[in-house]
Amino acid sequence: MLPTDDWLIMQTEQLHAENKRLQRCVRDLVGIMALPAIWVGSGPSRIAESLLDSILAMLDLDFAYLHLNDASGNRLLDVTRSSQWAGTVASPQELEATLARCRLGRTKEWPHRLTVDGNDIAILPVRLGLLGEIGLLVAGSRRTDFPRQTEALLLNVAANQATIGLQAAWQLSEQKRVARELDRRVEARTRELAEANEELLQRKLDFQLVVDAIPAIVWSSLADGRADFVNQHFRRYVGLSTEEARDWGWVGAVHPGDVSEFMENWRAILASGRSGEFQARLRRFDGEYRWFLLRAEPLADADGNLKWFGACFDMHDWKKAQDELRDAQAELAHVARATTMGQLTASIAHEINQPLSGIVTNASTCLRMLSAGQPNVTGAQETARRMIRDARRATEVVSRLRSLFTKQNTSVEAVNLNSAIQEIIALTSTELQRACVHLRLELSDDLPPVDGDRTQLQQVIMNLILNAVEAMSGVTDHARDLTIATERDGDGYVRVVIRDAGVGFDPTASEKLFRPFHTTKSHGMGIGLSVSRSIVEHHHGRLWAEANDGPGATFFVAIPSGADGEAMARQSQK
Repeated sequence: MLPTDDWLIMQTEQLHAENKRLQRCVRDLVGIMALPAIWVGSGPSRIAESLLDSILAMLDLDFAYLHLNDASGNRLLDVTRSSQWAGTVASPQELEATLARCRLGRTKEWPHRLTVDGNDIAILPVRLGLLGEIGLLVAGSRRTDFPRQTEALLLNVAANQATIGLQAAWQLSEQKRVARELDRRVEARTRELAEANEELLQRKLDFQLVVDAIPAIVWSSLADGRADFVNQHFRRYVGLSTEEARDWGWVGAVHPGDVSEFMENWRAILASGRSGEFQARLRRFDGEYRWFLLRAEPLADADGNLKWFGACFDMHDWKKAQDELRDAQAELAHVARATTMGQLTASIAHEINQPLSGIVTNASTCLRMLSAGQPNVTGAQETARRMIRDARRATEVVSRLRSLFTKQNTSVEAVNLNSAIQEIIALTSTELQRACVHLRLELSDDLPPVDGDRTQLQQVIMNLILNAVEAMSGVTDHARDLTIATERDGDGYVRVVIRDAGVGFDPTASEKLFRPFHTTKSHGMGIGLSVSRSIVEHHHGRLWAEANDGPGATFFVAIPSGADGEAMARQSQK
């Protein structure tokens, strides 16, 4: 069934009315949105009156009421606007009682309808602020459809705009109060700053005198490393003026051979933002270079800007003493090797005499074969080959002993501890046989190499083997078992274990064994184990001893494997 003309006309009129209502709503919204601009510079009372006048006219209300709090939440003012009709049907007392219930939130549902003098009035409260802390806006109308959706929207927007305007008014009022207070404080602070600046200037002069009086090199630099202050002792020591030492000029006092590493360390400290130290040689005013320890500390001001303060400490004598100590330790190690060599004299003579005796015997046999009526050339050749073999054997013994007992500089190489141990066993085999020692080797097949001095490590192992042999020299009630084992350590170390069945030692005195000149032997010097520990620690390893559950003792040598040893060496240098 097609719609009639009347129906179409009615629909058109309704749409036209709705369109006009929406247009009016948009105009009202625009007007409300413009209110904060109008309120600029106004106080709360002017804002309240202007808001109520606006919404009373826009929404055709019978009354509008605004309750305001101050910035502290206390009651500030109440403003009411009502139509001519509202004034005739409701007394001020009735209206006040209704609005008080709205303000205190006693009604459970909104909008609330109130009957006054037979007239039904709908009221709608809207809070100002998130929790109503700023105040309350209440609107009332006789219309049965109040509030429509657009009206509720307009009231909420009005409340929000009022909140913005009131907050701006409070802020302006507070700004004025603060401005007055600031003016007062600035005036007082200006006087204080003038006095403080005068005092600071005097303190700066006093500080300069104190720092210049310190008998040490003191300096400071900016965040990028450029020096902005050096004290008088610095200037006098290096022979530079204040201007010559400023910025990067003071680097000219660093030894040319140390400049590259010096700048690299200094830039690393600057980049880290943390305190640090490094060593370098500084030129004295007379041209002599001495070693100094340079330490820098970062300090930040109130704005977070990273300035550096530092001092340089003369460590030349200490460094020289360290060098002399290392030389003494090397000399002591040489003495220990010589002492050990004396203990092996008998074994050395036996090891060399065997091939020499063979050479003499074979030479005599060769001469007889060649002097016979019919020379035995074939036999003589075989005898000569045996002579060559024995001569090489003697040469190898001498070479091993020479490399072990001569004074040589440390040379780092990849050392296979298994082969190093086997060479030592070859040297000490006669000593072990003469002492009736039963040797058991338990060498790991997958042992990684270590980085170190082969001769020094062999010296340590030989010293521990000879100590074990001597510890078992008086044993008669059980076998003289000596076990030498190698194994991996779970922490990246390679471990050598030397276990004997000798007299052992008191477990509570294990550390005394490694003290210099401490010995349990009637004829010992007491330096063997001390030197051995120094050698092992120089290789970034550990040497310690443990008493066995049964007879004897076990000595452990742990050396970091190749890659781990390099890493530990670098860490130690830092």
